[in-house]
Amino acid sequence: MKINKKILAVILTVSIASTLTACSNSNSVIAQKSYTVKSGDTLYSIACDVASKHADKNININALVYEIRKENNVKNGLIVPGQKIKIPGGFGND
Repeated sequence: MKINKKILAVILTVSIASTLTACSNSNSVIAQKSYTVKSGDTLYSIACDVASKHADKNININALVYEIRKENNVKNGLIVPGQKIKIPGGFGND
């Protein structure tokens, strides 16, 4: 089976980037109702940061990503630097 090298390179790049950003975002989110997206942020990295600062350390990160997507009407998971993201109730400073 012949694998297209460009497709493989994109898949590997996305996989590596996801691994590197998983729960490693150091931006402070928990004290805010909203968050301004910075270069390199992902919904997952933002959710990890929110969860790491929350009193309940057993937060399901994937569920929080879903709630952030739903709260901000983000259908495809794409966020851009400068975009304001609302943090769902109970996680920001309500």
